[in-house]
Order: sequence, then structure tokens, then C-alpha cells
Amino acid sequence: MRISRKMIFFEFKTSANTKVIGRRFPQISDISDANNYDRDAPNSIFKANLWGEVSFDLNIPSFILHGHAKRTDLVSNGGFHSHFMLFSKRLKELIETFNLPRTQTFATKVLARKSEYEYFIFYLPAINYELIDFEQSTFCLADWRRRKKVKQIGINNLGEFQGWVKKYPYLVKWNPTGLNVVAEKLVFNAKKNPFDMFRFLGPVNGYFVSERLKDAIEEAGCTGMEFVPIEEIKNVI
Repeated sequence: MRISRKMIFFEFKTSANTKVIGRRFPQISDISDANNYDRDAPNSIFKANLWGEVSFDLNIPSFILHGHAKRTDLVSNGGFHSHFMLFSKRLKELIETFNLPRTQTFATKVLARKSEYEYFIFYLPAINYELIDFEQSTFCLADWRRRKKVKQIGINNLGEFQGWVKKYPYLVKWNPTGLNVVAEKLVFNAKKNPFDMFRFLGPVNGYFVSERLKDAIEEAGCTGMEFVPIEEIKNVI
């Protein structure tokens, strides 16, 4: 997948640089009191719906930092859902001063070397497909199980995209075909984008930030994140 150089957005992701995060990725090794946490309960963090708002009665555990990991402002949480970002208080408060879509935050703790630290699960429930410039982007239908392109498809607007997704939904339980719409070339429409951070799930996955938010995070000295220029993002089929 190629993304236009004209855009001023970056993928916002957890760092894997051992000089920054220590000798363990992901940094979180487990949740506290793991033996008594009901992972199959409807309000379990492991069962949370990532396609929209999550219930505010979500059972939030504390997280255990691996002994070989460093504590950073953005902490990689591995299998506890990559779309739930684990933020320090200062990173959360900084990001909240910028233009954001609706956010959901949940207070939690990171346990590190017999001490507790205040952290927050940060989540953007909306998936802003309307920010895609469909006329400039290109898409294909891909077999995600075989990681193989099936055919090129023409999508010129949001309505056409939604039609394809209705036929081939991203949730596996509603789509036995194993086929999904994948972005080969993704271009954002900067003129329609009022946000400094937004999230995609589906044709491409991840959080994206504006250049001004990226600069502010770096100037504040926040740690644990990487900013990937959008033209370097690769969507592996």
C-alpha cells in the first residue's frame, strides 16, 4: 500500500526500539490477578467490541510491566488489544488538548518493580472512513486467509465502499468467504479532516496523527512511540 506524500499524517504506533522500551516487546507481560480475571465475561477487556463504542462497565485490569521492559508514556500491551492504547497521564492530557473525535478513556495502573503508576486506556471508537479520498485511492478484494489478491475493484465514493463492506464484512463470524476489501493505495482527504488523531480498522488498521500533534508529542519528550510517514506504511495481504 502506498500513501500520498502530500498528506501531513503519520501512523502512530508503539515503539519496538529496545533502547527506548527495554529488552522486551511487548512491554506488558500480563494482567494483575490473572487467575481470577474472567476473560470470557461480556465486560472483559478481551471481549471488547473494537468496531464502535465499548461499554463503560468494562472490567479494567491493572497491567504488569515485564521485568526487562522500561516504563514509557505509550506502553505496548500486546494481545490485550492493539486498538486500546496504554497512555501515561501526561501523554493523555497532552493529546486531549488537540482536535479529536469522540474518545473513551479508562483509568488503570501499570505495575512495575513493586510500584504502581497511573495510566489510562485510550480508545477512539469511531472509524472515520469518510476521511478517505476514494477517487485517489485504489482497492482490491483479497483472501486474507491465503494472503492473496483476488481482483481489483473500483470504489469511487463512501457509498460504494460501504456496499462492498456490506457484502464482505470484516468480522469473521459474518463473513465465511474469507474475502475482504483491502487498500492498495490509500490517500486521506486533508480538506475534510478536522482531527489531529483518528483510527482506521478494516482496509488498513491503526491510529494516525497530524504533523502538529506529532511535533508536540516529540517536543514534550514523550516516549514509547514511533511515527511512520504514511508513504512508508505497507498493507500486507
